[in-house]
Amino acid sequence: MDECWLDVTGSGCMGTGFEIADEIRRTVKFEQGLTISAGVSFNKIFAKLGSDMKKPDAITCIEANSFREKIWCLPASDLLGVGRATEKVLSGHGIHTIGELAATSDDFLKCRLGKNGLAIKKYANGLDDSPVMRSDYVSPVKSIGHGITTKQDLENNAEVWCIMLELVQEIGTKLRTHKKKAGGIAISIRNNELYTKEWQCRISIPTQALLIWRKLHLLYLQKTISGNTRFVQ
Repeated sequence: MDECWLDVTGSGCMGTGFEIADEIRRTVKFEQGLTISAGVSFNKIFAKLGSDMKKPDAITCIEANSFREKIWCLPASDLLGVGRATEKVLSGHGIHTIGELAATSDDFLKCRLGKNGLAIKKYANGLDDSPVMRSDYVSPVKSIGHGITTKQDLENNAEVWCIMLELVQEIGTKLRTHKKKAGGIAISIRNNELYTKEWQCRISIPTQALLIWRKLHLLYLQKTISGNTRFVQ
């Protein structure tokens, strides 16, 4: 079961945001026997953050007039948009909490993290104004990929290559379905010790042709892979 955002602006007749969230929580628990946690806030980022603050059966409210006291002491990695790589960059420069991120200069964040650095600073300062989209909204396709975790280790390049051919077939189908052409290629391979190697390159002529994809995959497959492989993407 996945999570989603719900915009209850103007739903005063059904109660406050907290009351609506708590009704959903109690209903799911009664009808499905499942516990859920929810966050209630004035923007999507803090609603997501609140949903993770108390688990497994609670509602957390983050208000506009008190969010600094409530969340600025939390680790920066708790904020949506701060993944492991971003956290590593931040912590390497002494930025460990959401409050410290909120106070970091724009120039520094843009230099180190690009546009994402500026975005996460906005999030930390409660400035996310992105709307909750309709349930039938389909986000634009920016990249197409496919991956698989095998049941058993793949012990040689030939076994990995067979899996890659299957993945390339699926990617080709998705490209044609979405009327897209690939302008680049990325490969990720993880061994049984959870060590991941990744390669990527541009394609001189954007294409849907599987033959070219196979040649490119073969080129990268010839790179050295240490250990038995478990995940291919």
